[in-house]
Amino acid sequence: MVSKISEGVTISVETFYQPDYSNPANNEFMFAYRITIENNNLFAVNCFAGIGIFLMPPAISGKWKEKV
Repeated sequence: MVSKISEGVTISVETFYQPDYSNPANNEFMFAYRITIENNNLFAVNCFAGIGIFLMPPAISGKWKEKV
């Protein structure tokens, strides 16, 4: 997993090779990705998730997760 923290927001990316959908003999490789965004601030931040904009509240108690 690779993680980057910027302005109190942590973005983590996990990569998964998908052998059932890959064909190495033809140089075709399929990967899946899990992207996690965590707001570690005490205030809300606006995030652009590639397909829309959503508000991410602060992580005051527990973990808040937005599934896009």
